[in-house]
Amino acid sequence: MTHIVLVHGIRSKPVSDVLRESCRFFLSRSSCIELSSAQVHLAYWADLAGYQPRADDRGSFKPYSFRERMTLGGLGIAKGVAIEAVERHLSALLNRSPAPDSGEVVQRLTESLKLLEGRLAAEVMRSFIHDVYVYFLGGIREAVKDRVREQLDRVPTGSRVALVGHSLGSVVALDVLLSDRWKVDWLLTLGSPLGFNAVRAKMGFRPDEWDSLPRSVSRWDNLYDPIDIVSLDSELATDLPAAAPNDHGIRNEFVTSEGDRNHHSLYGFLAHSETGALTAGFLQD
Repeated sequence: MTHIVLVHGIRSKPVSDVLRESCRFFLSRSSCIELSSAQVHLAYWADLAGYQPRADDRGSFKPYSFRERMTLGGLGIAKGVAIEAVERHLSALLNRSPAPDSGEVVQRLTESLKLLEGRLAAEVMRSFIHDVYVYFLGGIREAVKDRVREQLDRVPTGSRVALVGHSLGSVVALDVLLSDRWKVDWLLTLGSPLGFNAVRAKMGFRPDEWDSLPRSVSRWDNLYDPIDIVSLDSELATDLPAAAPNDHGIRNEFVTSEGDRNHHSLYGFLAHSETGALTAGFLQD
């Protein structure tokens, strides 16, 4: 049997069982293959970051408007400037001891990144900055990795396994793979910040360790939305050519129940047809 181990990302989450069931629901729907509860595992760590559970929101999906498509095109022109701004602030935050004033950082980034003028986009960026700091400097890194190890250990011996990391969860997933030399059949990263040099530098692995990743991972696919602020530096194959990730640009069309577009939504990535096709290919291989 094939098994899927998911590692969630930033911000507060529903309780573990609810989040796992929603992830199973969206993956089953996009792949057109009914996954059993026994096949889907969740490395849940929101509590370690200090979050209280929140209500689940499966939201809805809405195609991009003409205005959003124009924004997407315009971002391509200014993307380099925005990436440099995010890199600069991340590097400064991750190399000092005081906790970041994420509101101040977002205010500064708004000057370079107009997407942050949206309420939800600013909230996502604040959470990203907070959670990256807490993961690397807040003393929870090994405890979070242990949650992933526990779920991988629960996969029956001889099974094929996929490791799926969303957002900061992709950093956690790679952290485990590189430090433990764990082997998986498929790695799927969604909305990953691994393109940022400051994030990879804080992980502390040598270039040759990154280059050896294909010995642990049979295939790596990386999905990103080009206007997702967390994965703004999105094409990982450019940064990690020897690790051989396959980059796929998609449109994350998730809309919250309050009507806010969330280009970084876990559910939006899992429900996408590209994710479904890749998952079906893995399950049927």
